Amino acid sequence: MARRHASGAGATVNLGAAVGKVARWLKARPPVVQQLLTCLTCSLSRPAPTSPSGSATKLRVASKSGDASQSPKAGRLWAAQWGLDPHLTDSVVEQALEAVFACVTTLITVRFLQLLDVEGIPEEPSVHAQLLVAFAVQDVPERYPQAKELWGFYQWLGLTDALSVNVNADPSQLTAHLTAFVQEVDRILEPKPAWNVTPQDIFRPIREALFPKWIRLAKGEFYTPFVLADYILEKLGYPDQMNSRLLDPSCGSGVFLVAAAWRRAEHFRRQLAEGIAIHREYSSTPAVHGNASAQAVLRDKLLHTILGGGILGLEIQPAAVLAARASLAVIATAFCRRWMPHVPISLSDLTRHGPPVLRRDFLSLWSSLGSGACETSETSFPTTSTDVLDRKPFDIIVGNPPWVIWDRLDENARRDMSTVFRELGLFDLSPQMARHGGGKRDCGAAFISAACRVLEQHGRLGMVLPVSLFHSQASGRSFRLLFSKSQGCLRIREVVDLRAVSVFPGTIQRTGILFAEKGIAPRFPVPFTVCRGRKGHRGQLRDGMWPSIQAERTVLFAQPADRTDAGAPWIIMRPSLWEIWEQICGRSEYQAYLGANTGGANGIFWLEVLGWEGNRLVVQNRPEFGRTPVPRVTATLEPDLVFPLVRWKDLAPIKAPVLGVLLVQNPATRSPWPEDYLREFFPATFGYLARFQDVLDRRAARKKLQSRGPWYAQYNVGPYTMASWKVVWRRMDATLKAVVLGEESLAGLPAKPVIPQETCCFVPVESSEEGHYLAGVLNSPLVEAIIQAFGMSGSRSFGSPSLLHYLRIPRFRPTDPVHMQLAEFYRQAACREDTADSDFLAEWTELAAAVFGTDSERAKREILQHGTSPH
Repeated sequence: MARRHASGAGATVNLGAAVGKVARWLKARPPVVQQLLTCLTCSLSRPAPTSPSGSATKLRVASKSGDASQSPKAGRLWAAQWGLDPHLTDSVVEQALEAVFACVTTLITVRFLQLLDVEGIPEEPSVHAQLLVAFAVQDVPERYPQAKELWGFYQWLGLTDALSVNVNADPSQLTAHLTAFVQEVDRILEPKPAWNVTPQDIFRPIREALFPKWIRLAKGEFYTPFVLADYILEKLGYPDQMNSRLLDPSCGSGVFLVAAAWRRAEHFRRQLAEGIAIHREYSSTPAVHGNASAQAVLRDKLLHTILGGGILGLEIQPAAVLAARASLAVIATAFCRRWMPHVPISLSDLTRHGPPVLRRDFLSLWSSLGSGACETSETSFPTTSTDVLDRKPFDIIVGNPPWVIWDRLDENARRDMSTVFRELGLFDLSPQMARHGGGKRDCGAAFISAACRVLEQHGRLGMVLPVSLFHSQASGRSFRLLFSKSQGCLRIREVVDLRAVSVFPGTIQRTGILFAEKGIAPRFPVPFTVCRGRKGHRGQLRDGMWPSIQAERTVLFAQPADRTDAGAPWIIMRPSLWEIWEQICGRSEYQAYLGANTGGANGIFWLEVLGWEGNRLVVQNRPEFGRTPVPRVTATLEPDLVFPLVRWKDLAPIKAPVLGVLLVQNPATRSPWPEDYLREFFPATFGYLARFQDVLDRRAARKKLQSRGPWYAQYNVGPYTMASWKVVWRRMDATLKAVVLGEESLAGLPAKPVIPQETCCFVPVESSEEGHYLAGVLNSPLVEAIIQAFGMSGSRSFGSPSLLHYLRIPRFRPTDPVHMQLAEFYRQAACREDTADSDFLAEWTELAAAVFGTDSERAKREILQHGTSPH
């Protein structure tokens, strides 16, 4: 590497632009990179190392058969794109590319530090290549006395873990490939005589160039935009003082730490300017009182400000640890050079500070201390290099923790997480649910709860999270319980809903930000700010978009839908709706249910009826509707167990059933009919199912829920499923539209109860009149406004059966004139094309308000003035 100087006139090189050039070069998959990867993949001999705490990843996720990360075809394509043997396993390709990422990140960092005149960096490319090889083969530093400081800096970056791939290649061959690689990177960077650095997630483009999106998503790598991280710190008032301590417990590549470092450095400069004039001209005159030693003192103070423990990140992935440390080293050095262009800086000046990012699993680290270990200032995390907490809690905790649903964890991770949840007082699953993963709990709640244990009194919290945690009945319950008085003193200051943009492209989650403060008792309602953005500024979040997103903000208020249950889903609405909500909230006299669930075997149980053969139905299964490929089969079945099927798509607009569903559950016992019973009374049906026994037996739902039952078991089938009349609506829709369904005939069969699929919800009712009454209540403009405030349109939780837990709908009474009037009104409304007429909406709202016993005039004013949107 040729030596360059930071001082002097001429064009500047921006580090972000330089990284972008290298990323584009990598995307082109040049031969020098392919040759290096071939050398690495041929010699890898063991899987990636586990964490020091014994956890291989942050949260180990169980694979699904549909995951792209499990697709052999995708893996072969990934290997082929890099010119590698397509038969290599994904793990070997991944390890080799992780090694390349570590090398590129290290080389760019050292190259830029060299550009900033940092001492102790050898100029010859071969030295850097030899050291990279030495770390890859786990050599000893005594063999490289000419690069002692550089060796120490590589260790400080975490190259030991990031390159710990245990290669068995010939060192000379690997050195030749790495030397060529180093020379190419050096050529691409081609620095200018001066320098420039801007705040950003510096090495993200390198990561994206090496790893395709489907791999990053499978690994749980979601990059928080720098502008979002900086906004969170600004809202938290960071830094309010130079000795404030900040923690990111799951820092990834360190975007929050980079934003914090930038703010700390600027705060340091402002404080310094009040007492000492810093001249930023590039001259030969020292900047502080003409005293070079004073500049050295300021250099050390500035490096300590950024690297000396004021900010700390924890991360389990070695490559992310290296990227975060490298980013902070570059920023610290760049600020020193900017304000003290002539003061000497060496690698040892950087490495004398302990690494600001530690390779640790935060939850395992916290759990090792015991549940109450961090409540006082006398507690600290153990570590081999430094005392992580320095016997003090943190003033600020920020981050984007992993948000993973409980039943997506593998068995070992569930066992580990159940221990952590119990220690945190968040565990409310039954042993069976915990063991089988039946609980829809989001594990990110554990991160926030544990983080609060190491947060100072009146310390502030700013976390990126999915907005669904405030709405979902099951997955967000543990999270919402954090803000109950029984869990401690943590008050939400504000929630920001970023529904205007896709913060994390490739996911369907709507992103939010939680701002909270410790040491103050919870109080509701809380401000819930919705950032909608201006027209034309929707899509992926970019730096230039942030002002426009903030420009259109609506401040709503939120609280648990059930005030007696802190874990209840939140209802979020404008203040003027609160009084109406108070009058209609409560538990309904009706109960809703999910439709019948085949456990992923729709392609077997969903049938097209072709006709009759004697007293049996001729049917054909529909493989295209199943999750697992199965053959298309034509068979004859006894008609008794075939019922009309109502699919999600059949409800808008309502359509007559075109398919049947084979139900082999006993509704009375909610269990499958025994095999002996099917063989004796339904032999043709049993023979049909036996053709698919292997597929049915391997279903994940069967293993999780009924591993000891018959292999053809189904779910969500009970006496309620056989009701002749039902009020049915679609889950996961933009709005709730309930319809009344009676018995239907299918292919000449006698009329039978229709069976909704599992993506639908329904309420069994006794008659058509009762059905139209209930549908008239649920579809009314008044209840629509409440439902929109209660659920997140289009999400998995929207329209779930738990909806009726919070709407005080009275049971239909034929003797009540209001009930009968509403039933008849809705019967006519269901056939009406124009439902936007104000008089029509006012009458409907008045009838619904009368059912609940609320002020009808106030309800009508709300609906006619503001519509059905709760916002």
